[in-house]
Amino acid sequence: MTTNNEAAKPECVVLDEPAFEAFLCGIANEVFANVLAVRAGKMKPAEAAERDDANVRNLARVLMNEHDRIKPDLPLVGPKLAEEMRKNIPALFRSMPEGVDPENPRAALVHASRMFLSEIYTMMRAFVAEGDKLSPETVRERIEGFAALWAVRFMGDTPGRFN
Repeated sequence: MTTNNEAAKPECVVLDEPAFEAFLCGIANEVFANVLAVRAGKMKPAEAAERDDANVRNLARVLMNEHDRIKPDLPLVGPKLAEEMRKNIPALFRSMPEGVDPENPRAALVHASRMFLSEIYTMMRAFVAEGDKLSPETVRERIEGFAALWAVRFMGDTPGRFN
């Protein structure tokens, strides 16, 4: 028998490795679209910043396997992922804010999610520097490559895993 609460519960989406990579592409594309909307005066910078923060929180929840509607079906999640990332990509965690415990898995994965967002902005600045030389196809390919790189990082970046 289904109760009203169970019937209203949204269906859970499972992200396997290819879907997770597409999820990361989606975040990058959304950030890119938000920046364009701000530049066109269709969105306020504060709204874009709120959306960025929501993307960081959602990504961190997925990585911690704590999201209420998205479940990762990935090689590593949660504390094991944070531990592998700290071990395999120590440079990613050198800029953690003062006072944040780098051994706290949630803090580490939130920080990694913020670094992902920061690198999206770095990629966009490179797009702007190239100007008209950049085709929409090239932008799409670079975003896909960027998402593929971060997918590996967010799946534990285990050396040789994809060879």
